[in-house]
Amino acid sequence: MIHRLRRAAADVFSRPALYWTIALLFGLNRVIFTVLAPRRYDAEGMWEGAHAYLTNPSHMYDAAADYLARVHIIAPPGGLDAFVSPPPVALLAVPVALLPRSIGVQVWTAIDAGALVVALVLLYRVLASRDRVARPIFWLVAAYFPPLFADVSAGQRGGVLLVLAMASVWFERSRPAIAGAVGGLAAAIKYYPAAMILGPRPAHRIRYA
Repeated sequence: MIHRLRRAAADVFSRPALYWTIALLFGLNRVIFTVLAPRRYDAEGMWEGAHAYLTNPSHMYDAAADYLARVHIIAPPGGLDAFVSPPPVALLAVPVALLPRSIGVQVWTAIDAGALVVALVLLYRVLASRDRVARPIFWLVAAYFPPLFADVSAGQRGGVLLVLAMASVWFERSRPAIAGAVGGLAAAIKYYPAAMILGPRPAHRIRYA
């Protein structure tokens, strides 16, 4: 009896359909809760920073500096006084800053979510697993991974960073110079992707850099 139960369990857990179904359920959960999020504080802050970049670039950090001087901590996200990101971040959000704030925030969230999906597809292609169970497990883990959901829900820029990082990985083998340029763009937005320069094979590191 126990032996038959073990065989039945092994059969169920070796079926890709099980993992595809769970991944789909997690994905739907993330989409629904992202759409229903009442506010996207990080996207609002990016819109404010980009709007200041367009209208008053020489004073775009005055509000943040004043808040830091008074309270000695960074302001809660959502306003210009919390915008302490480098100028490339403001430049990145300039297209949505041309829209009304409420619309621009939602458009930016959609852009970041789309970039995240493209990045995951690139990572999936780079890994190129032929295992019939490993493929759905990849998407299950991606759909479950809380930081991905939190990033998109808050309207951050992690999807854009990840797609640039994965594009760098994708081009490293065949176009190291392009890979380095894309990796440099990611590092200009947020510094940690600079560690990717350690990843290229030795023969490509000069062109990558």
